[in-house]
Amino acid sequence: MKKLEAIKYILLGIWSVSIFTRLVGKLTNLYEIPKWSIYLTLVSLILWTTLSLTMYFIKKMKKLFALLCVLGVVLPYYNIYKFIEANNWEWSTALFFEQINLNYGMKILNADLTVVATTFLIFIIYKLNVKYISLKQFLKYFISLFIVGFSLALPLYLYDNYNRD
Repeated sequence: MKKLEAIKYILLGIWSVSIFTRLVGKLTNLYEIPKWSIYLTLVSLILWTTLSLTMYFIKKMKKLFALLCVLGVVLPYYNIYKFIEANNWEWSTALFFEQINLNYGMKILNADLTVVATTFLIFIIYKLNVKYISLKQFLKYFISLFIVGFSLALPLYLYDNYNRD
């Protein structure tokens, strides 16, 4: 935990210095602010926030997994709702798959999600086979994977199987 705290303070220092440098540069016009400094500021802020939240939830992991389960249902279904709304309240599977494979960025995400969801499916089949999880638990994860998606199945598995050491 002390190493995480040290990393957090280093990131806070990087973020603070980059914000201060940007402010001085903007106010005085003494120098041109490099484009990469914007990215450094954003990345350090995102990492610091993520690390702070992780350190907070480390003692409350079950609550975090429960929150991720809720987000894993709400976020995908919100986007399905917006897709249907944008298409005059009609579902079109052909249009859905056309838009989901629209560019290489989306294809990267699709390939990544397909591999990770398949890996999780193989993992829970293995866990069922070695009797680590019951058939009831397997069906719960299997159904959540195919009805909602990996965004629910993994946090649900982690919620059910988290043991505080």
